[in-house]
Amino acid sequence: MFASDSGHLNIIKYLLSKGLDMEECDVEGWTPFLLASQNGNLEIVEYLLEKGSDVNSSNYKGKTALILASENNNINLVQYLVEYEGIHLDDKDENGWNALMYACRNNNLDIVKILVENGSNLQIKNNNGRNPFLIAASIGYTDIVNYLIDHGDNINETDTGDWDALMHACQNGNFELVKLLYDRGIDYCRENKNGLTALTIAFQGENKEITKFLIGK
Repeated sequence: MFASDSGHLNIIKYLLSKGLDMEECDVEGWTPFLLASQNGNLEIVEYLLEKGSDVNSSNYKGKTALILASENNNINLVQYLVEYEGIHLDDKDENGWNALMYACRNNNLDIVKILVENGSNLQIKNNNGRNPFLIAASIGYTDIVNYLIDHGDNINETDTGDWDALMHACQNGNFELVKLLYDRGIDYCRENKNGLTALTIAFQGENKEITKFLIGK
């Protein structure tokens, strides 16, 4: 395990020649392949895959190599893995997060583009009912929000709390995102299951700029 964690390819080759089980894992389910993925060591990842490691294997928290690469902003490893035959783009970890969701959380538009252009599902939701679009919107990443809308995401999508992207933007006081969502056609009059609209959320949050903007619509 240490050799993979530390990036020593020659040691790994030696251990494999002596009968090391590549799929042997520690108490948390980490294999040499997953440790190399966590550390972004593309050379070791390539070698272990050539020797038969399962590209879709995961640790006990459901973290796959692709999820780890995206979570750690390793664009080169993400690019390599999405092109690997048999890769599962949308596997989730124990929190229901896939690689695209982590890229959105990290505001990494380059990785978002790689995953979307290779077929990652925009509509998959995590355990809180948020898809990648809602994750980006709830944090306030306008470039990713705009990109996902351009690629067919439902701008009126809601999470398990029945909050849409505009409501999150109003709660966070993100006027730039509020204007973007309005311009892109979001239903700004929609009430959630608690009877709240984006306007009431902005008003309750004492955000005068957003409140004034929405009242004028």
